[in-house]
Amino acid sequence: MMTKDKLLKLLTQKYLFPISIHGNYEKNKSALLLDTNSGTLFTITDNFLLSFKDEDHNTWSTVPKSLFINEKQYYPQLGDSITRTDGVKHYFTTKEHVIEMATAYFEKFIIPYYGLKVNWRICYFQDIINGTKYSYKLSEMKFKSSSYKHIKAYISFN
Repeated sequence: MMTKDKLLKLLTQKYLFPISIHGNYEKNKSALLLDTNSGTLFTITDNFLLSFKDEDHNTWSTVPKSLFINEKQYYPQLGDSITRTDGVKHYFTTKEHVIEMATAYFEKFIIPYYGLKVNWRICYFQDIINGTKYSYKLSEMKFKSSSYKHIKAYISFN
């Protein structure tokens, strides 16, 4: 899958709580994904600068032309890293690597049945034959579209 496709897929998924999406990548080419519990953050700015910050505040980003740290200007290169006085590291890497890290983290929060109404029903049966107890479990799962309310039918499997 192309980098642009991976990025678009990452930013257009529907996520479970605690993930929130801010901005509109398709319209403004800027957006962010935030895990409100851990503080993990993925940002894209002007379709150019991408960064991923983990829960320990270590950051991986694409290489900017220059940046200022403590009033000193730096010109980072691909593969460089900067360690702050508090031990937090900032790594400069490729766009593909940043997107892979963000995808690996945020994919576990994707809503698996978005757009579907899912009903589960589990029935337990017990029977005693010749003094031996038998237990049975019947699981039924039904799906239907949650977007089209006029559809009454479910797809079911056992």
